[in-house]
Amino acid sequence: MSIENLFRLLPPPASPRENRGDWREVERTIGTVLPEDYKAFINAYGSGRINNLLWVLNPFTPNVHLNLMDELVTHRNNIEALRHEFAIPFLPVFPEPGGVLPCAMTDNGDVLYWRSNGSPKEWSIVAQASRMVEYEVFGCNLADFLVRILTKRNACSAFPEDFCAGQANFEVKKD
Repeated sequence: MSIENLFRLLPPPASPRENRGDWREVERTIGTVLPEDYKAFINAYGSGRINNLLWVLNPFTPNVHLNLMDELVTHRNNIEALRHEFAIPFLPVFPEPGGVLPCAMTDNGDVLYWRSNGSPKEWSIVAQASRMVEYEVFGCNLADFLVRILTKRNACSAFPEDFCAGQANFEVKKD
């Protein structure tokens, strides 16, 4: 599969917002190259919400709750605090080898992470529902994960049953 399959299923908006910036600077700041499907997603869609629920984090938005780099710091701190305080067996956090980096989140607080094993094109998606300690691992990239979820080829406990009840849509972020 590829990002083109996602574009067919979920057409990008005619006028995306916050879809351009310096990828080299973002990757330098984070400390890793990011997956190509993710960069293609941000370039085509910008900031917005999928099916009135899911936000792909965007390094070019000023909104700290949707900004990839801000959320990376927030999630790293939260996971480390939980791991230390409650001895919860979370996955390692980036930049640890195989560590997770947040890449998307729902309005309900559920989080999709990349698991940074291997090169960025080999990274898989890890989903964690906000109400659970457990997580689900999906052996695919972000674009393929979105296609599988939107076409109901995969189920994910982080999404309600009606997440894919009709045609997929992307709502451009408003100010």
